[in-house]
Amino acid sequence: MNPNDRRIVKVSLVLIMVIVVGFMLLFGGIFAAVGLMIRKGVDKSHEGCTVSVEAEVTQMYPGSNEGMTPVYSYTYEGRELTFHNNFYSDHPPYNVGDKAELMIDPDEPERAFVPADKSMYMVCTVFMTVGFCIMGAAGLLVFGAAVTLFVAKKKSAEAKRENLMQ
Repeated sequence: MNPNDRRIVKVSLVLIMVIVVGFMLLFGGIFAAVGLMIRKGVDKSHEGCTVSVEAEVTQMYPGSNEGMTPVYSYTYEGRELTFHNNFYSDHPPYNVGDKAELMIDPDEPERAFVPADKSMYMVCTVFMTVGFCIMGAAGLLVFGAAVTLFVAKKKSAEAKRENLMQ
């Protein structure tokens, strides 16, 4: 193998490595960003919900798939209101007949959230964890390649030095 062939192989490997790491960082960043956006949306939907009320789960509302979400009935300032999440689960936090705490917006009492329901936080945590793990794996890949190159260069330099001494 002549020296030019070795350079072509090295450049090809480096190019493949750059492409793989680039895609890992891109997809990891997308996953992490989606998780952060979900988290920001959940936090924003909770803004203004400062009044705690006791509600009763009166029924289960079916989703488009097999998931369900509880329908909460509660009274605020003499008004009978109901609320249900837009997130459906196979294992909702409450069953029909259960009492639950809701946090409602006193200016819009129909707007509420269920502090005990951590489903959306779990979704955003999964997205962020997957994203950061993919980006971390890309970092480890770069670190491993750098260490490998360093060791190879050091061995090559030692071999040249030994050849010169002979």
